Amino acid sequence: MVQSMSPGPWVDFGSNTLTASGGCNMDSGASWTIEYGALRVGRDYGITLIACGPPADAQDHWWINFLTASPRALWDTSSRLVIYANDIVVTLREEPRNIVVGGRPPH
Repeated sequence: MVQSMSPGPWVDFGSNTLTASGGCNMDSGASWTIEYGALRVGRDYGITLIACGPPADAQDHWWINFLTASPRALWDTSSRLVIYANDIVVTLREEPRNIVVGGRPPH
């Protein structure tokens, strides 16, 4: 099942730091690299603390946990970054800030 999470999670990969949001709060300043096919995001980030309510807070929490859990990362044939762990596949599109969750992990 493919599900679009909007107005949902987004991520901006700067040259040395990452800024991300699950749709409510923003995490910024985390170091990041892609090493041996895995996305490595440091826990050295700052986070805003906006009380958005349980559904949005849960989505924020899920998103930052997913990013910091060293998911596998690869570029697909359309030059989109695909991040996956277990049975969760996240495809990052450049514009608009939109993330599609779903599909099958690459083999």
